[in-house]
Amino acid sequence: MSSTKFLAIYLAAMVPTYIYRWIFVAGAIADASTGGNNASAMGSTATILLAISYAAMIYVSHKRGATNDRKFLVAFPVAGAVFDIFLGFIPFIPTLFNILAIIFGVMKGNNEAK
Repeated sequence: MSSTKFLAIYLAAMVPTYIYRWIFVAGAIADASTGGNNASAMGSTATILLAISYAAMIYVSHKRGATNDRKFLVAFPVAGAVFDIFLGFIPFIPTLFNILAIIFGVMKGNNEAK
């Protein structure tokens, strides 16, 4: 997989992860202000959407890591997913892992044409 294709697909899957959290937080605040109890349903939906996005990032990282001899590349979105889905109260760590995945993903490997 080329670095350009990797970057395009990775960003297309990464950017919505931030939007999902904003939608969930805004919906939960609005629901709490009206006395509703739909926050748990919104949380489940946000978690499912996050999992789908991270699955796409993991897949594309695996493919790019095989191309540029950086098989460890898949570890970054996996760690980001753990921190974003299960440990969501720790901010900025998923962003750091995503930035590292992008940096190492766009680098050319030894077996790629320079």
